[in-house]
Order: sequence, then C-alpha cells, then structure tokens
Amino acid sequence: LVGFANKDEVREAITTSKAGLQKQKTLMFGEKVDAMDQIEEKAEFADRAFKNFRQMQTGHGMDTKDFSDAKGELSSRLNNLADELDRYLASEYAIDRNNIPSEKKYNKEFAKWRESHQPFHWFSEFYGIINEGGFDVIIGNPPYVLYGKVKKYYSIQRYTTENCNNLYAFTVERSFNLSKENRIGWIIPSAAFGTPATSTLREIITNSVTNVYVSYFSGDAHPSILFEGVKLRLSILLTNPKNYKPTSKIYTTGYLRWYAEERKYLFRKINYEEVNESLIIDAFPKISTDIERQIIAKLKLRNHVIDQFISKSKSNYYLFYHNAPVFFIRSMDFIPYYESETSSEPNSNHFKRIYVKSKKLGAVLIAILNSSTFYFWFTNYSANRDLTVFDINNFPVFVNENDSENKYKLLGGYVNELMKDLKKNSIIREYNYSTGKVRYQEFYMRKSKPIIDEIDRVLAKHYGFTDEELDFIINYDIKYRMGLS
Repeated sequence: LVGFANKDEVREAITTSKAGLQKQKTLMFGEKVDAMDQIEEKAEFADRAFKNFRQMQTGHGMDTKDFSDAKGELSSRLNNLADELDRYLASEYAIDRNNIPSEKKYNKEFAKWRESHQPFHWFSEFYGIINEGGFDVIIGNPPYVLYGKVKKYYSIQRYTTENCNNLYAFTVERSFNLSKENRIGWIIPSAAFGTPATSTLREIITNSVTNVYVSYFSGDAHPSILFEGVKLRLSILLTNPKNYKPTSKIYTTGYLRWYAEERKYLFRKINYEEVNESLIIDAFPKISTDIERQIIAKLKLRNHVIDQFISKSKSNYYLFYHNAPVFFIRSMDFIPYYESETSSEPNSNHFKRIYVKSKKLGAVLIAILNSSTFYFWFTNYSANRDLTVFDINNFPVFVNENDSENKYKLLGGYVNELMKDLKKNSIIREYNYSTGKVRYQEFYMRKSKPIIDEIDRVLAKHYGFTDEELDFIINYDIKYRMGLS
C-alpha cells in the first residue's frame, strides 16, 4: 500500500518534490536533466536484468558464476532504484533533506521512516508489466484491518478511500492503479457495499468498470461460516473491463445463507440480478429475483420515512429495539429484564431506546420493526450486522403524524398481542462471566411468527403488495429464520 504504483504517481512526486525540481534544473552537457527520464531508464535496465535472470532460471546448463552475477546485478539495480524512489516518496511524508540542516539527522529520520513504512514500488518491481498498462487480472483476499490499528506504525498517501478506514478498501483502490483493464476479483467484507462510510470505494468501483458483480455471503455462523475461524459477512466482487460507457451496470445476488452440509452446493445458489440506480440507497441492495426488485420499488414510492416519527428530544413516548439482530428484529414497548452484578443499568446495552412523537406513531414503529417487511429491507440495505439509527430512520413508511386513528388501530391491536406473546415465550437466562453474573430476558421471535405475519398482511395493503409479493415477504429466508431461535 505504501509506494509508487505507476508512472503517473512517480511523475507527480517528482514534480512536487524540491529534490526533483532541483535535479531537473541541473545542466549536464548543455542539456537539462529530466529526473523522470532517468528513473525510467534505470527501471528499464532493471527490467532487462530481471528478464535475463528469469531466463537463466529456466535454462539448462547455465554457469553458476553467471547465474550469481545476474542475480547480483538485478538486486543492485532494484535496490538503487528503490532507494531513489523511496527518497521522493519520503518527501510526501514531510521528510525533506532541504529542510533539515543536518544530513546526519536526515539520514536517521529517513531510515526510521523507511523501516516503519517498508515502501514497495510496483512501478519498479514490475516495470515491464506496469509500463505495458498493468496486470491483466488481479485477484485476492485483502486484510480486513481498521486503518486506526496500523496508523501508529505507517500511514498512506494519495488514497481516495482513506475515509473508509479499512485496509481492504485501500487494497481494492490500489488494484485499479495496477490493472490494465480493471478486471479484478476480491473477497471483501459486505460492508463495502452496505454502509454510507464506504461510498467512496463504491464510486471508484463503478466509475472504473463496465459491469460490477457482487455476491453476498452471511458467513457469521448463522447458520454457517464461509471460512473456518472467520466470522465475517463477506462478498465476492468481480468486474468487467471499462468500455467507456457513461455508467456501470451492477449485478447482485441475494443474501446467501447455508447449513454446513450445504456448503459444497453454495455456488449453485448464486443468481445475479441487475440493480438499477433507483434501487441504490447509500448501498447496493441484495436482490436476486425480479420480485425483490418490485417490492423495493413499491417501498420507495412512499414519501415519508421513519425519521419523521422520531422525536429529536426526550418525550413521554418511547420504544426499545435490539441492535444486534440475527433472523428477526426485536422491538418492544417495555424494558426487557436485565440484571448485572457489575452494572446498575436497567437494561442491556444491546437494547436501544427511541423517542417518538406520539403513542400511536410508536405502535406503528414497533409493528414495522418486528415485521418481515422491515427485516427484508434491513437485509438489503445494511451491513447485516448491527441495526443502526440510519437503518431505521431511512425506512419508507405509509403514514404521518396527522393521519387519523383508524389507520393505526389494527396495527396497534397486533402490537399489543405481539408484546404479550413475546413475554409469554421468553425465558430468563443466567451467565457467569469473569466480571460477574448477568441475568437477562431472552426472546424467541420465531414462536411469534404467526402474529408477525398478520402485521405483514396489514403492511402489504398499505404498501400495495400483490399476493405474490406478500407471500415472498412472509416466507423470506424462512428456512433459516425458523430453523433457529
């Protein structure tokens, strides 16, 4: 991630470096010395040495001394070129010998910077490939590491995706700088396509290729994981080269789950569906059928969103929701039981409170959050991990606070029924942690699925779903949702 990827990056560094500008002003035999030309010449010599060494590696009957000499020449040329490129790169990190009186001090700071950042210059290490436009295909599984965890050791420069705050985003961006036709394949977290924080990465991808293919895998042990020991929700990104069309076409799969015994058939479940721009809401959705597209389109027709229900200050009306859903969203109008020996808090920190403008709006919101309709929306437009305020606030709704009571009455009745059923089916769990004993109320949402289905039937009328669309919503992900509590 640290180093020059291509010729343009080297040229830009030279033109902005004081050392580079000074070198270009130097006269030699009556002509101006161009720093870029000299670096390219050195890179070409290094590339020839590399090709010669590779040819000797695969040849027969080679002389040991000739082989050793060729290897030494290659190493020497690459080291000398890397040293010069390192110095230009160091100037971008405010390490400039022209600003430091003591050459000894400069060398010490430079050595320290080089040791921590360990620059790797694709431009010189693979000069022949980069000079011809880059690699034909790039595939990989980059590190999923928050930038903040490594920033104290090294930092990056010139990355548009820096605000994504993760090394996988930087790696994908770099691959576009190293690719001839932007034909790439990466296994990366699904958050790359499901959160506003990674929007710059999505822009780079869609602006660089003709077709984008994203397949989504749950991989979080619910019910099974993609890689042993890795509980992450992952995606496989594949792209087709850019052919100068103004916009990219985006194709996605649904959110794929599987039991361990189904893993060998997992790729057979992949079915890509084109996603048009109108379905992108700060995230790529996870659809694989036309009926899913129709449902989302109907939801998006609504002019109101949940955010209009929310009170910006504390009010007398509030509800709770669990911020770590698995197969159901849990929302209620009561405080779930919670007791901890190390905390005086009245409820688990997983249960979040939302203040609403009125009691009737609160009942509608509880109904919506517990519904399979909202679960379908959440699955499509989130990172499928935490339920956030953003996920809730942007859900489109069919009501506003000025509607009559009759519009809410039926939903309110089902909410009362659901709350009673949740309490009836709940149990008190007790765990002994190293920090102390914790007792909390655990809910089994699948036992209340018949009531949730009735809520979805009411919502279907308000959203204008067909019988087929309602049937899809009620049975969405049903195999896995009902298989576990």
